[in-house]
Amino acid sequence: MEKLTLRKADQHDLVSLTTLSDQVFSMEADRWMLEGGTDANVQPPGYADQEMMMYMLEHLEVVCLELDGEMVGGAVLTFPARGYVRIDRIFIAVSHQGKGWGKQAMKLLEERYPDCFRWQLETSVRQVPNRYFYQACGYELVFETEDELYFEKKQEMNKPSGQIVDRDLSERELISIKAENVNVTDANLQRFSVSNANLRKSRFQNVNMSDSLLADSTIHNASFWYAGLKNSTFRACDFTNVKLTGCEIEGMEIDGVSVEKMISVFKKENQHALSKEN
Repeated sequence: MEKLTLRKADQHDLVSLTTLSDQVFSMEADRWMLEGGTDANVQPPGYADQEMMMYMLEHLEVVCLELDGEMVGGAVLTFPARGYVRIDRIFIAVSHQGKGWGKQAMKLLEERYPDCFRWQLETSVRQVPNRYFYQACGYELVFETEDELYFEKKQEMNKPSGQIVDRDLSERELISIKAENVNVTDANLQRFSVSNANLRKSRFQNVNMSDSLLADSTIHNASFWYAGLKNSTFRACDFTNVKLTGCEIEGMEIDGVSVEKMISVFKKENQHALSKEN
């Protein structure tokens, strides 16, 4: 009898995981994106890119799903806070779908991380069967938009000390507060105002900070991963040694000059040198 097992992935799984991810999510796109367009849940960022998979192997929790030693799936998880886990993506080989392996995979994940009391994930509204699949796995639909379904599963256990969970802190003012090494996750921080604050080593994950203000604050050595910064303004900021990699820069300007045009001019003027490097 075939048995599904789960193990932590490593760099030796790079090619196999990327190939399988490509096959599964490409099939999902063919099925649910008939009208074209983009949907980050149907086609997760970099799902067919080995460089993206390597990034996830190095910085996130990636696991392989195997049947008698054959890789039939994978999952990528993040742990934004103690006891919290987000399933960023999970995929089962097309040839093994519809056979109950998905439910077993979800169960194996929970067994692998028994100290996690809150599980979260998102899926596309377009992927109609996913709604019923995650509900059958014990997840509750907690929020829905025109494009996404947000699911959550809570386990009954003692929460880690120092955590503030499920609290409405709207209209509060925090003054002269020490909050080193703060983690903020799964939060709505719209119109969040931070001034004269040291935010070193703080972490903001899965957070809505639209229309917010961060002024006169220290955020050295920060990393922004998969962050939506559209229509944002950076004024009188220190960007020494800042690096942008794989970012969408359409319409981006520096002191009124188009970044796209600057890159285009640079490439044109250095075409010969760049061709020699390649």
